Amino acid sequence: PDMSYPMHILNGTIPSLKVLENKWLNKGLINEDNEDDDIKMLLKCLLIAFTFHDINKLHNEIDLKTSVEKYFEEDLKDLEIELNEEEKEIVKYLILATEERTRFVIPDDKLPTRRGLNRLIKDDLIEIIHLADSISIPIGNYNDLLKIWKKLKNYVDVNVFYFDEIPYEVLARFIVERLRKDVDCYVISPRGFIYEG
Repeated sequence: PDMSYPMHILNGTIPSLKVLENKWLNKGLINEDNEDDDIKMLLKCLLIAFTFHDINKLHNEIDLKTSVEKYFEEDLKDLEIELNEEEKEIVKYLILATEERTRFVIPDDKLPTRRGLNRLIKDDLIEIIHLADSISIPIGNYNDLLKIWKKLKNYVDVNVFYFDEIPYEVLARFIVERLRKDVDCYVISPRGFIYEG
């Protein structure tokens, strides 16, 4: 009720993917020249799973598990998203893992075990989906920005730049725009941003 579904997805996706990117860079799983098909597949599954993580709300249903069983295949067809069976199982697993009440209703024996992909899914992707869902809130004031900062702070060294309504607001916004070009931003709002460092 507080924001549109596409905005909810976008607000959570961008900063959480930056967190995942840093995590996987540090683990040596990815680099600038990475062409690993399994990593690409996991990222694809992550993005689709987060897009559908509230599939029950998209269909005005209460139960997430029932909604996945009932609408997932149909929604994939409507959006012309093609997934193989392994990818479908990963996406369903991640969707259901987003909510605590459905986190353990799908067996993890359907997850791929090669190269430890099941561990990446369980240890990294579930965590990133939880993060994305929890930080995707409307930012109306400093406290909202601080809530997101506190959650991101558990994963990466970030700080908050926030400015109140002041007589020099136009000048402050100009300075912010210049500063943002030189820092790596995780969250950007009309009143400030969360940046790395």
